[in-house]
Amino acid sequence: MATDPDPQVRAWLEDIDAEDEETASEAAFNVGVLFQQRGDAQQAAGFYRRAVDIGDSQYTRYAAFNLGLVLATDLEDPHGAEEAFELAVEAGKDGARMMADAREKELLSKAALALGDLREFTLGDLSGAEWAYERAVETREWVQAPIAAIALGRLRQHKLGDAPGAETAFELAIGFGHPDQVGRAAFRLGTLREDELDEPRGAEDAYRRAVGSGDDHYGPSASLNLGLLYAGVLDDPDRAARAYQWALESDHEDAAPLSANALGCLREELDDLPGAVQAYRWAIESGHAEAGPVAAFNLGLLLEWKVEDLPGAADAYRIAVDSGHPEHSPNAAVALGLMLEHRLGDLAGAAAAFERAIAAEHPEHSAEAAEHLARVTAAS
Repeated sequence: MATDPDPQVRAWLEDIDAEDEETASEAAFNVGVLFQQRGDAQQAAGFYRRAVDIGDSQYTRYAAFNLGLVLATDLEDPHGAEEAFELAVEAGKDGARMMADAREKELLSKAALALGDLREFTLGDLSGAEWAYERAVETREWVQAPIAAIALGRLRQHKLGDAPGAETAFELAIGFGHPDQVGRAAFRLGTLREDELDEPRGAEDAYRRAVGSGDDHYGPSASLNLGLLYAGVLDDPDRAARAYQWALESDHEDAAPLSANALGCLREELDDLPGAVQAYRWAIESGHAEAGPVAAFNLGLLLEWKVEDLPGAADAYRIAVDSGHPEHSPNAAVALGLMLEHRLGDLAGAAAAFERAIAAEHPEHSAEAAEHLARVTAAS
C-alpha cells in the first residue's frame, strides 16, 4: 500500500501516523473502506481496528460498526463482531449530542439493530438481543427504529414469552409511522392479540390498521385474517365477505386465493351456492399450491351433494387429485372413488381412484382407500 498508485491512498497512509487523532482515525477508516471495497476483509478489519484504537472520534464509531459487519459477514467471527458493535453503541451514549446529529443517530440505530440480530440469531443471547433492540428503538431514528421495534416485538412474542411486552413493541413500531413498517407491525399486532392475548376486538383494530396502511403484502394478509375473524369469533358474515373480497381483489399471491376459498366456504354456509362455486373456481384458477387443491375438493363436495352435478363434481375432485397435495389429493381420490362407485356405478373408475389414494401413502386416506378397493375388487 505504501506504493499505491492512488495519491489519495498514499496520503491517507501518511495521515494514519498523524498526531491529530481525528485526522489519523479518519485516514485509517478510509483505508479500511478501500480494502473492504476491494474485497480484502482481513486488511479492512486491520485498518478499522487501527481507526478504533487511535482514539475517540466520530470515525471510531463508524470504524467499529464497519468492523462488526466485516467480522460478522466476511470473517465469521461473531464474538469479535459483537465487541465491535457494542463499541459503536457504547460510543454513542452522549445522548444529547448524538440525537442532534442525524448521521450519528443513524449509525447508532444501525449498530444496535445489528447487535440485536447477531445476539438473537447467531449467539443465542436473547436478553442481550432485547437490550440491543431497545437501544435502537430509543434512537427514534426514522428507518431503523421501527424495524428494531418489530424485531423486539417478535423476539418477545416468540422467544421470550412476553406477549404484553411484544404488544407494546408493535404499537411503538406503528407509532413511528414509517410507511414500510406500519402494515407489518399492525399485522403482527393483530395476530398477537388474536392468538395469544384473546382480544378479538383489539385484533380487529390492528388488522384494520394493516389494511389501511396500503402495504402490498401485509394489507391483503390482514384482510384475510380479518375475514376469518369476522367469520368466526366475531360472527359478522357480511363484514367477513367484504374482507375476503378485498383480499381477493388485491391479487396477492397467497392472500387472494386463500381468501377466495374462504369466501367460497362462507357463501356455501349462507346457501349462496352460485357465489360459492364462483369463489371456489377463482381459487382453483389461481394455481395456488394450497388454496387450489382445497377449493377443488370443496367444490367437488358442493357439486356432488348440493347441486347434484356429478360430472362437474368428478372434474373438481380430479383437479384436487392431480394436484398432488399431501392431504387433499388422497382425500379427493377417496371421495371421487366413492362417488363413481355408489352414484355412477363406475367400478373400474372407482378402483382407479382408490389406487391413486393408496399410492399417496397417507396415514388415514390410503388405509380407507385400501378397504374400499378390496370391496370394489370383490364386486367386480
